[in-house]
Amino acid sequence: MKSKIATTLLMGVLVAIYFHHEDVKWNERGRDAYIACQTQIFDKSIASPRPLFPSILTGILAMIFVLGGYELIVFLFSKILNPKPRKQVST
Repeated sequence: MKSKIATTLLMGVLVAIYFHHEDVKWNERGRDAYIACQTQIFDKSIASPRPLFPSILTGILAMIFVLGGYELIVFLFSKILNPKPRKQVST
């Protein structure tokens, strides 16, 4: 249980750092650069959306990546936070 909480906290912190980085980046570039980028994104992908099948496939692959990463981090934290005691060899 501790490993799932630690993983959730770690992933939350990483997402927050990424969002903060994006905010700082666009703040430095300015409003006009942000609007130009958003206009380009709209023209490229929203004005002519992709077909449904590639979008579904992309969503499935993204979820495999995210949930697989989550499970891997949980596994690593469980090994770190809950180490098994070593067996003592009696002589």
